[in-house]
Amino acid sequence: MRYLKLLKTYKKQICFTILMIILICILSYFIYHNFSKSNVSCILNREYDNYKTKIVVDFNNDHTLSIEEVFETGDNAILKTKRIEATLLEYDFSVLKNKIIVKHKIQYSKKTKNLVREYVESGYSCTNEKTINKQIKYQLDNYATYQEVGTPYEEVEIKAYSDEKDLRENVLIDNNSFDPNIVGKYVVTYRLSISDVRDEYLYRVIDVEDTTAPILKLKGPKEITLKKGETYKDAGVEVSDNYDKEIKEKIKTKGKVDTSKLGEYEIVYEVTDSSGNIASVSKKVKVTSKGGIIPQIKEEDGITYVDGTLVVNKKYSIPKDYTPGLKDTTYDAFTKLKQEAKKKGYTIQILSGYRNYADQEKLYNDYVKKYGKEKADTFSAEPGHSEHQTGLALDVGKLDTSFGNTPAGKWLAANAYKYGFIIRYPEGKEKITGYQYEPWHIRYLGKDLAQKVYKSGLTLEEYFGIDS
Repeated sequence: MRYLKLLKTYKKQICFTILMIILICILSYFIYHNFSKSNVSCILNREYDNYKTKIVVDFNNDHTLSIEEVFETGDNAILKTKRIEATLLEYDFSVLKNKIIVKHKIQYSKKTKNLVREYVESGYSCTNEKTINKQIKYQLDNYATYQEVGTPYEEVEIKAYSDEKDLRENVLIDNNSFDPNIVGKYVVTYRLSISDVRDEYLYRVIDVEDTTAPILKLKGPKEITLKKGETYKDAGVEVSDNYDKEIKEKIKTKGKVDTSKLGEYEIVYEVTDSSGNIASVSKKVKVTSKGGIIPQIKEEDGITYVDGTLVVNKKYSIPKDYTPGLKDTTYDAFTKLKQEAKKKGYTIQILSGYRNYADQEKLYNDYVKKYGKEKADTFSAEPGHSEHQTGLALDVGKLDTSFGNTPAGKWLAANAYKYGFIIRYPEGKEKITGYQYEPWHIRYLGKDLAQKVYKSGLTLEEYFGIDS
């Protein structure tokens, strides 16, 4: 009875108290449900081809959500784009090597209470969410591409849908001043609005490159043949490039031509464009003797051979112990020459044949004593420099310059090559051979070479292009 009496007395107070308890329970459930369940702290991760994102969402006591995004990429262009994006949105951010950390807060509301689940439904994985319901698909066909400068740009395929609903029309594309005609790295941004409080971004890198080398063309032929002493004029090259307009000044020329020396020269033209592409082209310049050849000079055991032919003159010598005697080929060839001359009514005899080093030394020294060295050097060879020591040279007919004007001398000069001989020291060539005119001195070369030298009208030095 006592309790009933008290209940009646405090009926209103008790009802009010019970009502308050119920309201507190409802409010507690609401707060727990909306904050503790839907907006639990969550670490969200997602990886793309060229970057990855980690997002941490936390509920704060001041009814705000803290969003921290760690954006990591090895591509500086994407990193730069992300930094610009954070600046425009007025978010706090810091950059550490290949990462940018973006932080911002949003006020809790009905629109933000399911933010974590929106991330999960957008394809992120949440490390402390048991259920992952990936409803929104948003991705690119590829996230990076290379493109040759000057070629048309083709947009990549975008996949954006939710529960079979096509969202591609909602994707906004910002090409960030992309220009396919200018070399550089560009980032194209694709922004899809997920909700009123969040957009999802994708980034695609387009590397516009110039991989095409310049075009170099020779002006004139690829191979040029000049005679020794002729003037070489470089015709140069023409150059063009698919990207660089002013490139002619970048041409470099390697190699030189010295027409005072026999040989084969290579001139290389090379140009490098601003992208590092290299183009080169070359030409060959042959500097030949007046006989039209480039000799191969070899020395074996102190003996000089030019294209296989033994050569002795004031520059090239033979050893003291070289004693071949008069060679059979020389004697046999002269025998045929002598016989033919006799048929024509001319008598041509050998006056001097093989002389060894000692004999030449004695002869030369006698001339020096009698005429002096300067005079002796015009008609007599120093020991080791005489063709008579080779066994390939003969003095025939008469040891006098007048022999050249005799019928026999004229016939010899006109026909010696047929038997493999040349007049070694012809008239008018004293400065080239180093010796006075000797119509009696013949040198055996073999029929083929003797004919070439004779028909060229050159001395042996001129024909081979060698010094005397």
